[in-house]
Formats: sequence, structure tokens, C-alpha cells
Amino acid sequence: MTSGYSYVSQRPEPPGPARSPVDTPPYYQQLDGRPRQSQQPKPTQRPVSTHPADRTRITKHPIRSDWAPDPSLEPHARRALCDEMLLLAVDGCFVLGVTAVGETRAQKSRVAAEVALALAESAHPRVLLLEADFQWPDVHRLMGVDMPMSMGFSQQLRGRSPAKADAWTVVECLPTLHVLAEGIMRSPGMILSVRFEEALTSLRTYYDFIVLNGPDTSAVVECRAMNNVTDGAAIVAPAEGHVELPGARDLFAEQRLSTIVRV
Repeated sequence: MTSGYSYVSQRPEPPGPARSPVDTPPYYQQLDGRPRQSQQPKPTQRPVSTHPADRTRITKHPIRSDWAPDPSLEPHARRALCDEMLLLAVDGCFVLGVTAVGETRAQKSRVAAEVALALAESAHPRVLLLEADFQWPDVHRLMGVDMPMSMGFSQQLRGRSPAKADAWTVVECLPTLHVLAEGIMRSPGMILSVRFEEALTSLRTYYDFIVLNGPDTSAVVECRAMNNVTDGAAIVAPAEGHVELPGARDLFAEQRLSTIVRV
């Protein structure tokens, strides 16, 4: 299949006003419980970013020579979903958030890893598999990666400063597949920070696809945070369906792609 996606434009972006990366959790709800609009434009609505070499700096940590992901992963099972994503990536980076209902939470990270591996099979787009389930991280185990000391995603978020606002350390599993997982130390709750939203805006300037392993749908406020920075949602659910599915679909009703992955 011939895809229509393109790499990030090399046209420069006009400089914007400086913004202090101060945590403000939780800022996705008003006092009456209604969702609050983000203080930043939705990433897909931002002007075209500058070339990644001039903006986002990616430090690639090499993987060990005998690396292999968990043998139980089945990337071929996610190729149909990947085909849909390829058609939606024509204007820049496409970010897919993966969540789950009920007892399928344990399968959520697996689906995210399979999608990322399937996207990287063509050896053409830049793909990032990103851990955003800071409460129950599992990407590192399934992908067989160890983040460098103090370089888990939540720790990098906590350590952001104006001097390294767009500097990120990832593990390079394949030339076109990077992983930004959690490490030994982690900071649950960072998904509710301004820094998390700013991080996705920064990473979009470098990658063609970001597959985000998000929280399960029982964490409603965290799912709203994920919804604010993603373009599509994959909801993992039991094959026979689940009572929580209608509510889960409502959480991501405005996404460009919303699909149920039955396991």
C-alpha cells in the first residue's frame, strides 16, 4: 500500500512567547466538573513547526545487540489499524492514544506495542512508542528496554527546564522505532501537568507517528488529558463487549479516529 504521510515540514515557525513549564494539575476540569479548555491550541491546530534538527533534540540511546521485543507480540494483528493511521498522517504527526476498559487493562500496553512495531515495519516513517500510563507502566517490559538512569518519561518531564525544553532521550530499538518508557523512578500524575501537553507538542515536530500507551478508562481525568493531545483513540475491550464501552467512546468522541480493539 502506498501511504500519503509526509515528514515534518522544514519551513520555519515564527517564534512564540516564552512560557514557564509550571505544573498545574489538574487543569482539565472546572469547579462544576465540566472539562476546561486547554490553554494551548490543540497540537493538530498549531502552525507547522520548524525542522526537528532546529527545534527538538533527540538523544538516541542504543539498544543491546541481542534485543528483541516480547515474542508474544503480534504486530500483524494491528496492520489494518495502521493502514487507517497512514491515511490520516498527511498533514504531519499522528498521535494515537491506547486505552482500555475493565479487565482488558493488562492488554492495553500489548496493543500499543504491536501498533508501533507494525508501523515501523516499512522502515520509512519515524515512530515513537511512548509510555503515558505512569501508574501501571508496562511498555518497558514488553519492548525489552531499559531507560538510562533518571531518563524515564515522567522523570524527563519533571526535569524539564528552559535550557532543555525540547531535549529528549529515547531508546532506539530500530532505525525508525524509538521507545520512551518509564524507568526505575517514576512520577505518577505527570499526565495532568502542563509539561505533558508541551512534551507532546515538542515530540510531534520530530516523529511521524506517536503511539501513546495511556491510562485505562476508569481514570477519567487522565483520559481527558490524553484526549487533549491525541488525534485518535484505540479502546481495548473484551471480544464480547463491556458495559463501560459507551462511556469510553464518549470520552474520545471528537477524535479523528476512534476504534474498538477487541481482545
